Amino acid sequence: MTTAPLKAADIYAYLPADTPWDIKCFDLLDSTSTYLQHITEEENAKGFTAVIADEQTAGRGRLGRPWHSPAGSGLWISLMFRPEFDSSRAPSITLMVAVAVAQALEDMGVKCGIKWPNDIFSPARRKLCGIRCEMRAEGDEVEYVIIGIGININNNAFPPELENIADSIGNLLGKELDRAEVAAALLKRMEENYALFSAEGFPAMREEWLSRAVGIGEQVKINGVGEVLYGIARGLDDYGFMLLEYDGKVEPVLAGDMIVEIK
Repeated sequence: MTTAPLKAADIYAYLPADTPWDIKCFDLLDSTSTYLQHITEEENAKGFTAVIADEQTAGRGRLGRPWHSPAGSGLWISLMFRPEFDSSRAPSITLMVAVAVAQALEDMGVKCGIKWPNDIFSPARRKLCGIRCEMRAEGDEVEYVIIGIGININNNAFPPELENIADSIGNLLGKELDRAEVAAALLKRMEENYALFSAEGFPAMREEWLSRAVGIGEQVKINGVGEVLYGIARGLDDYGFMLLEYDGKVEPVLAGDMIVEIK
């Protein structure tokens, strides 16, 4: 059911006939995001294009880290939008994506949480999914946004450096899942959440994010841009910045990698 490479027809079978998604599936790519960027810039691909690889040889997550993307096991997908909102809203799109992914996994029966800004964790705080967002803008106008998503679905084993920090939704549910069904659930939730985000911005889904938050109220470490901060995570502001309490004050942190305790 899931070891054969994903086909677009299998995913479309779970989607409504009027879906806006243009799905392109490949057995092997170096990176779905790299390929999608190519066809966006060179072939003028339309918004709501989804590129899926059964295996990636150079998948990457946030901060350029490699993403383990073996064949027949996960969902390695990149999505492209051509937004109508201005570039000031674009940075918080990664938080919207995290909500959409979490909702899709919940649709499949998986309880999960979100670690700021956009890692999807199991209840034991093992990573189920990583998200990477890239944007091209001219002034205030966003030309396109590409979102790379890697979801561990039927992975039974991980490399030694990941085995204590990663997990798969198949392991959590104790069964093998149909990857096409997971892909369709994600695309449905992305369509819904992108429409809401485009109309109202991140404040419209801030509570959805916070209701799944991992590490809020706890002592955390944030590896920021050129600095390391220690404090208590107090929540998010309307822009999606982490509110960190440290040195007797609460300040927004614009970007960084938040480290939480593994339960």
